[in-house]
Amino acid sequence: MLAYCAREHSATHASAALSSADDIKITVRAVGAHGSMPHTGTDAIVAGASFITTVQQAATRLMDSRDAGVISFGLFQGGTVRNVLPESIRIEGTMRTTAVEVRDRLAQLLHDAARATELTFGVQIEIDVCKVAPVTMNHPMAVAAVTASATRTIGADKVQENARGIMASEDFSELSARVPGAFFFVGHDSATPHHPEFIFDPEIIPVGAEIFADLAKTRTSKTLNSKTN
Repeated sequence: MLAYCAREHSATHASAALSSADDIKITVRAVGAHGSMPHTGTDAIVAGASFITTVQQAATRLMDSRDAGVISFGLFQGGTVRNVLPESIRIEGTMRTTAVEVRDRLAQLLHDAARATELTFGVQIEIDVCKVAPVTMNHPMAVAAVTASATRTIGADKVQENARGIMASEDFSELSARVPGAFFFVGHDSATPHHPEFIFDPEIIPVGAEIFADLAKTRTSKTLNSKTN
């Protein structure tokens, strides 16, 4: 459970609750040169910047705008002094989507942008895409069970059904890919997780506990009744 709804409220998702997550590691290799004579080498920094721009532009034009997909780069490292073009730079980021079929298409987009950048700037680009977590898909039966338990314990006015999925990721997706399940949210009064001002709100613990307790009670009861009958 994460906090992406109003405090002490619960939110359920009909299908994709969370996005997939892939780690991106890129190395741009060039021929170093002095800043006063860039023509004597190749510029890894300019090539890297162009690569990122190409990826972001292509993602908005080559991908179906109705599909949720985002590529974000959070690390760009290279060089040691201000007046020397480095021999290599490192770029790292993440790639996310809530549409299973889009995942491989985004990865191909990265490779296509890399090849274009190599031809334009005379550099070599190595790309490593590491798959971290698949899309977290909720099962309708499990969603209905969570919604019913949340309604009984905290009231229908505090239950948000058919909430929009978010682009965060969770390895719960590995479990839900094998066993029908539902990932749901409990809101709290603070910034969201990973935000520098995030402070966990202990007041939501009883809310989540009540929902889980009701789920355990009702689902176990149904299982026992079905076996008895």
